[in-house]
Amino acid sequence: MSLQEDDFPAAEKILADLDNVFRTDPELEDFFIIPVSGNQNKSPVVHADHSLGLESWCVQHLYCYVYGKLINHKTRKKREDPKVVARLLRGALLINPETAAFWNMMKQLIESERVGPEEDLRFSAVVLGFKPKCSEVFTHRKWVLRKMVAQADVQPMAVLKYLQAELRITQLAASKYPSNYNAWNHRKWVLEALAPKGGAEQKELLKQELKLSHCWTSNHVSDYSGLQYRQYVMQTVFSTFRHEDFLCRTEWLLELPSKVEAKCCSSCAAASVLEQELQMLSELIVRYEGHESLWYHRRFVLHSLQKVCVSAVCAKLGASLFNSVVGSERAFASSVCRESKLAHENGHASRHLNWIENVLRITAA
Repeated sequence: MSLQEDDFPAAEKILADLDNVFRTDPELEDFFIIPVSGNQNKSPVVHADHSLGLESWCVQHLYCYVYGKLINHKTRKKREDPKVVARLLRGALLINPETAAFWNMMKQLIESERVGPEEDLRFSAVVLGFKPKCSEVFTHRKWVLRKMVAQADVQPMAVLKYLQAELRITQLAASKYPSNYNAWNHRKWVLEALAPKGGAEQKELLKQELKLSHCWTSNHVSDYSGLQYRQYVMQTVFSTFRHEDFLCRTEWLLELPSKVEAKCCSSCAAASVLEQELQMLSELIVRYEGHESLWYHRRFVLHSLQKVCVSAVCAKLGASLFNSVVGSERAFASSVCRESKLAHENGHASRHLNWIENVLRITAA
């Protein structure tokens, strides 16, 4: 069947049914294609429990229909009413959201105020339920959100609502697709673009994100994308928090024994957090063998700890403390080499020992 094929009499009825679901269910969450071998003489649109489904027998026919209509509209062979274009675009993007040209057409409708931005955000959230790693969807959401927060009359409470919605959506997308770099990268952008800058609200949000990323790490030990997001949050905390901010609430710390006292100064507090991160990683590596992502995150922590120790003016920090930590690190990696029964885990630990020597340039005494 050609993509320009438009001989599908049921197409308009299906598009109208899809539109009706979006109009009547403001809590719609996701979209599925339901495997069905043939037409059963009923609407292929299925709606239940805030989920939208489309029977597979009609997907190719419907996509060819809307694609042909949209291309004719775009090339001005046949101009369609904006409401019709919006309906066609929703049908096309539900099935194939990787088409950037169709998202650009949706942007034009938003610019001309034919489609409301909040309505569009709700639609693209449903698309992410079907394609949770689709970069085009996240790119489009950034554009819409930038447009909304740039309005002169936007209220802080409205921006907070957008922030909370994006945090929820990115977590859902990450849970549906393993190592979802696009979702975590979008979450990073959300913190940079929508979170309050400075003050107690930003610091409280960062604490929440540290706690969330710790829980995620503990339950998704192979997901390095999630670990990279945790690294970003940790770096932001260290550059934003003052000493008293580390002490006012500590539920996001792991409360494990440390070589340094967090109450001394902000550098010691950061070193304590990093040291506890190493201990948390040791527990995960022993419990869940064979996950190289944990070793990579371990190297980030060591690099960060080295930077804190070398740059700090506090007498309790310095090269001697870091060398002591590295000594413990070498002992841990060596014990994994001896005790692990998994050949590739032994390889991870062995490469980690080489990294300590060649990158940190600290050799065994």
